Amino acid sequence: MTGVNQSLMMAFGMVVIAGIVGAGGLGVAIYSSIRTLDIAKSIDAAIAIVILTLILDRLARGALTQRSVPKVSLGNWKRTTCLRSRERGESRCDRPSGFPLGGSASFQALRYRYKKEHCKGQRMVSRRHFSDAMQGQNLRFVGEQKDESLRQARVGFLLLEHFSLPAFTQALDTLVTANLIKTAAFATKTFSLDGEPVTSDLGLVICPDSALASRDLHDLDLLVVCGGLRTPLHASPGLTHLLQLADARGVALSGLWNGAWFLGQAGLLDGYRCAVHPENRAALAEIAKDSQVTSESYMVDRNRLTAASPTGAFNMILEWINQRHGRGLVDGVVDILAFEESRYRRARPALHEKMSEPLRETLNLMSANIEEPLSQDQLSSYVGRSKRQLERLFREQLGTTPVRYYLELRITESRRLLQHSDLPIVDVAVACGFVSPSHFSKCYNSFYGYPPSKEVRHGCVKSIKSQVSPDK
Repeated sequence: MTGVNQSLMMAFGMVVIAGIVGAGGLGVAIYSSIRTLDIAKSIDAAIAIVILTLILDRLARGALTQRSVPKVSLGNWKRTTCLRSRERGESRCDRPSGFPLGGSASFQALRYRYKKEHCKGQRMVSRRHFSDAMQGQNLRFVGEQKDESLRQARVGFLLLEHFSLPAFTQALDTLVTANLIKTAAFATKTFSLDGEPVTSDLGLVICPDSALASRDLHDLDLLVVCGGLRTPLHASPGLTHLLQLADARGVALSGLWNGAWFLGQAGLLDGYRCAVHPENRAALAEIAKDSQVTSESYMVDRNRLTAASPTGAFNMILEWINQRHGRGLVDGVVDILAFEESRYRRARPALHEKMSEPLRETLNLMSANIEEPLSQDQLSSYVGRSKRQLERLFREQLGTTPVRYYLELRITESRRLLQHSDLPIVDVAVACGFVSPSHFSKCYNSFYGYPPSKEVRHGCVKSIKSQVSPDK
């Protein structure tokens, strides 16, 4: 209506000016009708003004539309991203940036043409990736490509009498878990000095694969000497020779508990920093005077890896895995074996490894409200921060947004429910806060590359429905 009024005033002004200056045509008619008060001429002039107004209004609308509607090409439409709704993280194909709300026939034609040429009757699902905060928990399920440039790393464990079974199993379990995430990344083998069974510090007898010989060193990348609190610290010429030969062949050497003492006795810790159990720290410092014996639980110094405790063994192996395969595989192992501490680990640690308290509270609220997700307004209200402050905390400490993290958390929980329960897919979708099975299937497919119906169902936990007998 505003455009019509403006056009009307413009037309009236033009004809009045034309009448005043004595121009011919409509201007003369208006000028003479005003002077003579001729009603017929005034009606004719009014009709002419209305017609002129409509013409000007149509021309103005066409010029405005031509300026405001951008040209939409097929390439621009192909680059259109799937945007999520702000509160629930739902995805949909949106129009290109700057395109008017109503759309146009040309845009619809482009969309139909693209689907016809590229989709070929199949549903188009864009692949999404987990953010750094949730990548570790899903690394083994997202089908990452295997790095063929890295060959399988081979690790040998030399078990000494009364070795620490917790330290040994912690290191071994870390490598086995890494193989679950990256298939066949590591191969392990156990040795003893004579090939006979070895008694651990817990009294459990372990049968090694074979006796350690010089020929075995050709196939190893890391040799771990497993000691314990009651392992006697006696020099063995045969062990010393094998350790020196391994070093000459480029094998990385490691010691658990007091295993570093045997490395130091062979002269293989000179110029290195090392870690050893406090009970044996003074003894190691006496025989390895050119080494730096630290009070740390573990130490990785170039190709020397030493640990003083089971926890130190865990972190020592993680550090070695990080050197070979990067932080992604390490985070995946930590999320499985040390989920308590990994839950509050920053995705991109700067000055502090742990995240701030408001963010920890937010994650707890999200984890406790999977079936009925909280809105961003509710989350910010509960933790006493504004929405903008909360978004900044997520970006700085987790490298993602609250909406994206919440969606990835719900997808991860749905994957666990599918794998370890016999719930129908519809019930899993509802339990994880998805509004419809179709939307759940689309989100699941976008993250994992396959629909929920293709997920492996271990069915370890029976649902209440399956426990009820059919005749009840």
